[in-house]
Amino acid sequence: MWTVTGTSYLTPLTLAAYAAVMKALRGTKVTLTVDSTEAALTAGTTCTGALTLTVA
Repeated sequence: MWTVTGTSYLTPLTLAAYAAVMKALRGTKVTLTVDSTEAALTAGTTCTGALTLTVA
């Protein structure tokens, strides 16, 4: 389990088919952008490119 607490830069990111949606601290939301375009965090997928996870 990973609780995102701040901006993270990754490449690539693979979410297992059984993965839960990534979580942030209570009252915040995690957003994924791929090459500066917002993308969904979906179990069973792999994202490649310039990935940024932000917490707001």
